[in-house]
Amino acid sequence: MRPKSEARTATEGAALIRRQALDHLARREHSRAELRAKLLRKRHTEEEVVRVLAQLQGEGLLSDARFAEAYVTARRNRGEGPLRIRAELRRRGVAEELIAAQLEGQDEVWAAVLRAAWRKRFGGKPPRDSQERARQARFLLQRGFTMAQVMDLLGGDGEVEIGAGVPGSGRGPGRGPGRGPGRGPGGSDIDIDTDGS
Repeated sequence: MRPKSEARTATEGAALIRRQALDHLARREHSRAELRAKLLRKRHTEEEVVRVLAQLQGEGLLSDARFAEAYVTARRNRGEGPLRIRAELRRRGVAEELIAAQLEGQDEVWAAVLRAAWRKRFGGKPPRDSQERARQARFLLQRGFTMAQVMDLLGGDGEVEIGAGVPGSGRGPGRGPGRGPGRGPGGSDIDIDTDGS
């Protein structure tokens, strides 16, 4: 049996972890993996952190589903497409089924987001030639929309020369030929957490 001082220290440790976790959650929703990483950086043990996170999930204070919903809404409102958002949610440790529940079956919503991003950037002016179509396509692909979505908006046969630095082009820095639009967009180093929380 452990002495009282050790038991009290373990209890105090759990209370500190919980307080820190709630501080992060008060600022914004977090995925479980994201919050776990932040707490481990504060030099808590894995066992303590896992225990506290399980309690928070059980109490409904920590939810990957709620995080995914909030994240998708925020990113969609910023004019980002489903490929970019999917890659970011994966990076934050959200399960595929939760990602799919937020992103799939919403073709009309994504078409509206795409059109709004296109209008904001290009003033709603259709491309006048193939060079302009390629320029507009590059921008929209970098925002995380699929080639099919972009071609539905811009017209064309999908044989657009998309150029360097675009997901799926295989020619941008740090991208190999295996990084097509279905594998996640370039630019997935974006972090919604700008306040360090």
